Amino acid sequence: MSLIKELKRRNVFKVGVAYLVVSWLIIQISALAVPALNLPAMVNTLVFYFLLIGFPVALLFAWAYELTPEGIKKSKHVESEASITHLTGRKIDFIIIGALILVIIGLSYSHYNQMPIEQKQDNVGLSESVSIAVLPFADMSPDKDHEYFSDGISDEILNLLAKIPKLRVTSRSSAFSFKSVNPKPGIPEIAEKLGVNHVLEGSVRKSGNQVRITAQLIDAASDKHLWSETYDRNLSDIFKVQDEISAAIVKALKAKLGINIVSHSSNSQSINPEAYDLYLQGKQAFENGSFEGYEEAIDLYKASLEIEPNFENSLLGLATTQLRQIGTGSKKFNPEVLIETKQLVDKVLEKNHNSGDAYVILAMMESLKDSTNRSLIKNYIKEAYRLDPYNAEIIATYAGLLGKKDEETVKALFKRAEKIDPLNVNILLTKAGYLENRLNQYNDAELAYKKSANLNPKDPNSQFLLSVLYAHRLGDLYAAIISVEKAGDIDREDPDTGIHLSRYYLSLGDGIRALDYVDQAISLMPNSGEALMTKVAVLTYIGDKKQALELLNTTLNNSDVFYRRSSKHGLLRLGAKLLIEQEKYLEAEYLLLTYFPDLTNYDFSQPALEYDEIAMYSPVLSNIYRISGRNAQAQSVSTRNKTIDKALLLDDKRRLNGLDYIRLADTGMGRLRDEEVIEYLEASFDEGFYGDWRLFVMMNPVFNPLHNHPRYIALVKRFEDEMARQLALVNARELQYNKMQDKSL
Repeated sequence: MSLIKELKRRNVFKVGVAYLVVSWLIIQISALAVPALNLPAMVNTLVFYFLLIGFPVALLFAWAYELTPEGIKKSKHVESEASITHLTGRKIDFIIIGALILVIIGLSYSHYNQMPIEQKQDNVGLSESVSIAVLPFADMSPDKDHEYFSDGISDEILNLLAKIPKLRVTSRSSAFSFKSVNPKPGIPEIAEKLGVNHVLEGSVRKSGNQVRITAQLIDAASDKHLWSETYDRNLSDIFKVQDEISAAIVKALKAKLGINIVSHSSNSQSINPEAYDLYLQGKQAFENGSFEGYEEAIDLYKASLEIEPNFENSLLGLATTQLRQIGTGSKKFNPEVLIETKQLVDKVLEKNHNSGDAYVILAMMESLKDSTNRSLIKNYIKEAYRLDPYNAEIIATYAGLLGKKDEETVKALFKRAEKIDPLNVNILLTKAGYLENRLNQYNDAELAYKKSANLNPKDPNSQFLLSVLYAHRLGDLYAAIISVEKAGDIDREDPDTGIHLSRYYLSLGDGIRALDYVDQAISLMPNSGEALMTKVAVLTYIGDKKQALELLNTTLNNSDVFYRRSSKHGLLRLGAKLLIEQEKYLEAEYLLLTYFPDLTNYDFSQPALEYDEIAMYSPVLSNIYRISGRNAQAQSVSTRNKTIDKALLLDDKRRLNGLDYIRLADTGMGRLRDEEVIEYLEASFDEGFYGDWRLFVMMNPVFNPLHNHPRYIALVKRFEDEMARQLALVNARELQYNKMQDKSL
């Protein structure tokens, strides 16, 4: 008998096919389970290798052994007439067929999830023919003091309609953008700007626990009413009223367009009227966007929950506001707040597993941690998008987390988000951030930021982020100063304006104005670690190193100071620089290890997985050892940084920006590779990272050993010449402004 026939007889080929098909299924299950269970990515690798190793073992087992009625026996001990391999082969055939069916299902699921969003729209029900905008209901209370309530009612009806398949609902931010416009445009004009063919408007009159809600559904093209109704109800039935209005709108649209739309119910929650009223007041305070507004919202949400401890809206509102306080810097970061927020979210998910907002909050929590898990954040947002595919901000947030390899999908997602919510500034800012930080398309990002600023001139974030783009990507500090000044004019209570103006003038070499602006920031927020770190940098630059060191020590010893971004990291580096220049190497080492003790017991032979805190501080420690002649210790500390290279920063094949090059130079210095480091620093300058170049490079102790290197000296001269040129432009602009002011007087 030939070898091939014998292999067939013993079912070796069939076992091989069955093994490969089942292995593919196991790998797919592992790929889904690992991120879902937050397991290390290495698990997928181990699964693959075990299956790979098992393949020849399975083939060898099929050749050497045979299944008989008496059990498994070696093939050589089974007589040919007693062999039942033909029956075993039939069973293997069924296994292969069943596995292939699962493979087809898996591939179909994968294809659907990778499909561009335009191809999915038929499945998720974003219809072009049926679209509606819910305008803010008018407050008809006698004293006009219940606007928060009328806004809340229209908002809840909007959210209810947004969950209905085959109905495209414009998001709140766009629909409410006409609220303060005077004179208010007509319905046809509003509908055209929002891209909808139906508009719901109405009014609310609240008196005690009684409420009258009037609603009208209008056909935008004809400006005629399709349906109108008035509801007089007790506030304890408020959710039932919202359901009734939603169902009536659906019924009217069915009759008008002859389409099948299925209404969605809020499950008619029974909420204490006072708790609901407090929730709506808290929501209005939150949307004010000020530090005081956030504090007020916290109190109102908590008061609502004291009455209704399980009220989902207040639970989510409180959780979101607490995180927003940390994110904006209005509150000091406190791990206990994250624990409390997690408990609030868990409470929501216990009763409502389908809350997309809850998963958004989980993603926000993860992003605020010292060592963020980007894959986990992406998974949370992806789940939020799956649960709420009509929420424009969730769509945009999900798009912003995708990499360059998903560029076409991202474009489709942003297009869809902008269609649902065409006047939403946050969507534009998310899109601009993606263009800037993921694709390095700076000119397109600039246009998006400008469009956002024009769309909502009262929002300072657009101008602020535009200034960062100019300063850190386009190398234009003149334009950066103009933009950040506009942001400051909009919100005079935000210390970020003074902090960034100070750092821009520090880069320009104007220490006097830099000191003036940072003092303004500190007067607004005395415990801002970022403002205090900036002042230490300015004092160091103007030569007042004694006061700089005193302020640094005072800041580090003040437990009320809170740090944002990498301000504590910058503060410790400045302290190390001041001490190194005084040849106080042991004190510099002590400073670093006192405030970052993890360095003392860290195993530096472990590879770096990301540019984390260890990567931030280890080059400084390595440099202290190098300058003080402890080369063996310097080499030991620098070992870990070998894995932080272009491949790590190019995980999605994007182009490096100026800050990326400075990070590479930073870790490269820790590896004692001076020439490569200077190339990285030259690249950071060429990429337009001017806004913090003096702070991040010239005042960085890591680069002290380069100060006498001819290429470094030449690079510093290039920087100083460019700063002198731009400072002249800034001064000329200020002189022109002063002349205009004198003429006006």
